[in-house]
Amino acid sequence: MSDVTNYMFGSTQVSEVYLGSTLIWPLTPHDYSQDYLTFELLEPTKIFIETSHYIDNDPNCYISYSIDNGSTWTNIMTQNGEIPELPTGTRILWKGNLSIISTHTVSLMTYHLYWGRYNIYGNVSSLYFEDNFVGNTTIYTHMYDDLFGGNTGIVSAKNLILPATNLSNAFYCYTKMFTGCSNMTIAPALPATTLANGCYDSMFAYCDSLTTPPEISAVTLATQCCHSMFNGCTSLTTAPALPATTLAIDCYWNMFNGCTSLTTAPALPATTLANNCYERMFYGCTSLTTAPELSATTLASNCYEYMFYGCTSLNNIKCLATDISASYCTIGWVTGVAATGTFTKAASMTNWTTGANGIPSGWTVQNYGPTPHDYSQDYLTIEVLDNGTQISFTQNSIEYSIDNGTTWGTMTTSEYLALNTGEKALFKASGLTPTSSVGIGTFTVNNGRINVSGNIMSMQDGDNFVNSTTISNKSQFRRLFYNCTNIVDVSNLILPATTLDQNCYQQMFSGCTSLTTAPELPATTLVSSCYRNMFYGCTSLTSAPELPATTLVNFCYNEMFSNCTSLTTAPALPATTLAQTCYASMFSGCTSLTTAPELPATTLVSYCYNYMFSGCTSLNYIKCLATNISASACTTNWLNNVAASGTFIKDASMTNWTTGNNGIPSGWTVQDAS
Repeated sequence: MSDVTNYMFGSTQVSEVYLGSTLIWPLTPHDYSQDYLTFELLEPTKIFIETSHYIDNDPNCYISYSIDNGSTWTNIMTQNGEIPELPTGTRILWKGNLSIISTHTVSLMTYHLYWGRYNIYGNVSSLYFEDNFVGNTTIYTHMYDDLFGGNTGIVSAKNLILPATNLSNAFYCYTKMFTGCSNMTIAPALPATTLANGCYDSMFAYCDSLTTPPEISAVTLATQCCHSMFNGCTSLTTAPALPATTLAIDCYWNMFNGCTSLTTAPALPATTLANNCYERMFYGCTSLTTAPELSATTLASNCYEYMFYGCTSLNNIKCLATDISASYCTIGWVTGVAATGTFTKAASMTNWTTGANGIPSGWTVQNYGPTPHDYSQDYLTIEVLDNGTQISFTQNSIEYSIDNGTTWGTMTTSEYLALNTGEKALFKASGLTPTSSVGIGTFTVNNGRINVSGNIMSMQDGDNFVNSTTISNKSQFRRLFYNCTNIVDVSNLILPATTLDQNCYQQMFSGCTSLTTAPELPATTLVSSCYRNMFYGCTSLTSAPELPATTLVNFCYNEMFSNCTSLTTAPALPATTLAQTCYASMFSGCTSLTTAPELPATTLVSYCYNYMFSGCTSLNYIKCLATNISASACTTNWLNNVAASGTFIKDASMTNWTTGNNGIPSGWTVQDAS
């Protein structure tokens, strides 16, 4: 039995023979990597080879075949690329000397079929490296491009060996290798772990009978590496596993487009995405009912574009994205899915829209994971980070609780709370009358650090703070944490008011030198001096909160971030209609700021940009579209002591800018806005 190399049952190859339950053939698995590329004919078959000009013009190139197990070889180039019809059971071995053409940009050769059916196995490298193919893993750009393209005679490529494991420099090496092999049912394994640009592009496209996909080992991807790999494989029901966790641009673009029988999608474990990575991946997969879990939280440009377009049976998607701000990331991604279904989203995600670009209309929405805590329901809360921290309040007596609101006590201006690490104090007040200089009072913290969270309105409305959105008095929260150098984090402090009053938040965190985060500021209708000096001198603050208002009032943002020396990211300033002194000294002394927010207003008003960026010594980029700067002192010293060189983008029609501190900085490059 050990001398038997092949068993046939009729026209079907037998892979194993048992005596009872004992395997008697083959005694050891056959190593197909030791075999020449071989065609095993399943019926009378006639084949011809189309070669490129690279081979035709090089006398040292040849392609030979053997039908007697390698005893004799015939150079097919002497037969105009044709093999006469050969009978069922014939094994055609192939070898060649194509390695001398290591640089080419098109397919070197393609096997074509006149008639017949056959299986292919053995080591594809024998086409390039003659008798020295065993163990040779060399691969070139376009090496096997279109090798069997359109060949309808191939039935199985299960035991075809593609030995290369690193394709990193072999661009398009297997592209279109089996495109249009409409009778092939089994694909070869793909052992490469590192891919190259376009290496598997359209490799099995339009293999209409393919039911057993290749095993894919790749963990390092490349641009368009699997683009359209199984496009139009209408018999494929289960996709191969895709183990890579780091993606590349366009890596899986169009991969399973038109796989109308696909019912099981591969897991997509990557949590960091790349531009266009999954674009059109399952486009037109009409039998797919459940999408693979999409665990990435931050999307990339075009990453899910048209991903499930036309998946008419799709009725279950779990997508845990929490940041979908990237351009076109979900455009059309669920167009034409089932009319009803279940969409599972991250519990904290509130920015999904309804429709083809978001959650399908008519679907049930479920939350995944713990629902984020709603700090708007909490009293103003101070959490202590260090033992022995002392908390007091000036100006007025207020109520406090250290047992989560079960019992409340009164803290007078002459008293303080002494708390240890992890302990929290809740605060409330009502009916207090603020003064114009210090509001209702100021928290003072000694001997330790604190975080602040909860709803600020409990300091105005007592127990009735929930859903309160109107500040009732001028200067209500002015200087509330003034010069509190021990305050660290206020990211969960809720300032819910949409109706403000004058000076309401002025100097609220001024001098808080340890403050690293700011609260959200949702108000879109402003009042005079509402945010004036709010974060003045917060030297640890690196990024600013969004400022959504588009209509400004006098002094609204005056000195808001002045002397925030760590600030690197400024908020967008969308307003096109300005007010007197609105941005005066807003970023003065922000020495880490390199790029100014775009300034879209065309007509300036008195003092609006006065000292706005004065002392921003790192600032080197400004885009200002003003065309009327005639208002008094509107740009006085606005760019005093900025970087010595930089770029100033101006309106193309604007010719009245001067050079210097009051205009365009000396030494800067000036460009017209496009």
